Amino acid sequence: MSETKVTVLVAVGTLLQMASFQGVTLQDKFLGLAAATALLIWVGWRYAGGKGYHGAWGLLGSIGIIGFVILYLFPKKGRLNREAVVPTKPAPARNIHAKCPQCSAPYNPTDYQVDAQAIYCSECKAELPRTPAS
Repeated sequence: MSETKVTVLVAVGTLLQMASFQGVTLQDKFLGLAAATALLIWVGWRYAGGKGYHGAWGLLGSIGIIGFVILYLFPKKGRLNREAVVPTKPAPARNIHAKCPQCSAPYNPTDYQVDAQAIYCSECKAELPRTPAS
């Protein structure tokens, strides 16, 4: 949920809470306050989830603007925080120009374990040189 939508909905919920005290009967006051609080909790739930937190943190919305100030101060986290994304390293260049001296099948010397005593062609099973002939 965008910051603008949150701001508008918090303002509406807060105004509804204040207006509920103007109700004629106790039942009117309670219904108005319950509706406004439910709206603020829902907005808080969505806002907390949008920042990468569990939606239950949205219960802070039940205390009105103070709760949303607290939620606003929470840093974004997880995959939703664009600044926290660590760029991946590009894949290393692969040397696929090596060919088996027996059958000319292509192979990549870096695909084999470094500590292997010998490497063999997957086609003809001949032993392959570690460094291809230039």
